[in-house]
Amino acid sequence: MLGSTKFALYFFPLSGLLLFPFTHSDWSIKYSQDEPVQPKFDLNAPDLYIPSMAYVTYVLVVGYVLGIKNAFSPDQASCFPHFSPLNAFRLLLSVFTHQLATTASSALVWLVLELGCIYLTLTLMNITTNLCKWDVLSFSTYKYVGMIALLLVGLATPSAGRGSYYASLAYVSGALAFFLVRTLKLRIEPEVHGMQSHGKRKLYMILFYAGLQPLLIWWMTSHLLPVYSASLAPDPFAGGAAPDLVNGGAAAGAGANAFG
Repeated sequence: MLGSTKFALYFFPLSGLLLFPFTHSDWSIKYSQDEPVQPKFDLNAPDLYIPSMAYVTYVLVVGYVLGIKNAFSPDQASCFPHFSPLNAFRLLLSVFTHQLATTASSALVWLVLELGCIYLTLTLMNITTNLCKWDVLSFSTYKYVGMIALLLVGLATPSAGRGSYYASLAYVSGALAFFLVRTLKLRIEPEVHGMQSHGKRKLYMILFYAGLQPLLIWWMTSHLLPVYSASLAPDPFAGGAAPDLVNGGAAAGAGANAFG
């Protein structure tokens, strides 16, 4: 119970900071770079636990969404000639498990490409930073928290269509960009004795880093929502049930005429 309480006191404030950074005022990091403190003791310190859990949760949610979309498509539904709750569950489970590996590997590839792009830009622009490799990884994976929220909103409001998606995308992207700008401002080429070098380079790098996240969020979620559409709505007669009824009706009519 005590461990759960400590986790809640650490998890919810940081998740709230990522989704509602506009209410946060103190962005300074209260520890020395030589003696870093655990993130649970400093809300502004980079964290890898929540990003890693968000990555796993994102893969599961995407697998669920893709399972729904593919399970109710005509091609997939034709695998089962007759609709039943058991067949629907089997179809959804098979598609869900198939999508997990694809989603996890795709997200990992995009993350590696993003990290390579960030390090290449820092090198080409000759910018010094206090960020270690784990800090960069942490900041690059915070977006999964917003992506999960984006997908959950889409699942909760299926009738809203693309409008709900773009509204949620705009807010999640703006919140994450604001968070990164305020955080990276103190980590990329920090001021020394009131002096700051490469001011424009620092600004361009921060804007590039923060602006890259909304593009990745859009690229990795735009094909997932809306979950349902008219062509993907579950049809209890998909895959041949309706033709059987039609043929049966025609045969019954022919028999009646023969004995009439």
